[in-house]
Amino acid sequence: MVVSTAINFSCMKQPEKEPSTPVKPTFDDSIPYNILGHGKLVFERIGPVDNAYNGVCVVDMDQQRKWEISGEIMNDPAVSPDGNNIAYTNLYSDSTWYDVFIMNIDGTNQRDITKMVGQESCPSWTFDGTQILFTNFGTTEEASYSQSPEPKPSDRVKVIDYYAIDPPNIYPPRGLVSSSLNGELVVYADGIRTFHSNGSGMQLIIPYDQNSDHLIYSPSWSPDGSKIAVLSYKMNSDIAVVLFDPNGTNADTVVSLSATGNGAWVGQDNEFSLCWSPDGTQIAFTRPDGPQDGGVGSHIYVIKTDHTSLRQVTFSPGVTDMSLSWSN
Repeated sequence: MVVSTAINFSCMKQPEKEPSTPVKPTFDDSIPYNILGHGKLVFERIGPVDNAYNGVCVVDMDQQRKWEISGEIMNDPAVSPDGNNIAYTNLYSDSTWYDVFIMNIDGTNQRDITKMVGQESCPSWTFDGTQILFTNFGTTEEASYSQSPEPKPSDRVKVIDYYAIDPPNIYPPRGLVSSSLNGELVVYADGIRTFHSNGSGMQLIIPYDQNSDHLIYSPSWSPDGSKIAVLSYKMNSDIAVVLFDPNGTNADTVVSLSATGNGAWVGQDNEFSLCWSPDGTQIAFTRPDGPQDGGVGSHIYVIKTDHTSLRQVTFSPGVTDMSLSWSN
């Protein structure tokens, strides 16, 4: 499989409108807990298509139970490494700006931690759980920041300035910034790029290939920092989980599946998403599997990194599952 990238996709989120009659997202899937192992898998669910409502779903493998959190527009959920909190994006008060919020794993104690000018999106946690990484698309910048999971602007540090990568070009990121055990960062911004924890030492490890019809999504460090996993996707054709060494070499296609739906919701981030299990032995990923006419819809699958034990995890018809994260 040829793995490639594409240009000019942004993490910027467009303001959305709730439906006139909000309905909780369906979450009656028969989760195969026994094959998932350990931890909590958190994701965003949109749909069914006829009401276009969204919510956050939590699967607790250890307790073998699941629940949904809804009632607000909650996008881009990311569970903390200890499994106790979820970072997500939501509208700030009655404004059209999106901020990063934190809530407990059960949906209680929701609080805004950013309140910046512009749109904040794509939160993720550093490996040790002490910082949240997120992107701000403001009036004069596109940058990723690091901040403690508290409403303290004094803790906020700009780590990646997307205007400074190759000026005067602007390379807005697609999706979130992933952090490794050693603090290294990886993000898609006109190719897959790695950085040190402070944003220095940028390496373009996989350049954008304008001649390929496959796009790369969701680059993510393995828990031990030895591999980077990505999704390679061609709309209405196929999707693959591919592993690379940290320098972008030794591509290893773990699994490749047909992808009958386009999977995408306009204005949403992380619609094509993967994440590692905490022990690094499995990868969860989204597979667009909607109607063959290109309809919206995707579900979660898991595969072991040794290419075995492919299993479907979510099954509810007519929904789009996206924005995956997996914690202890």
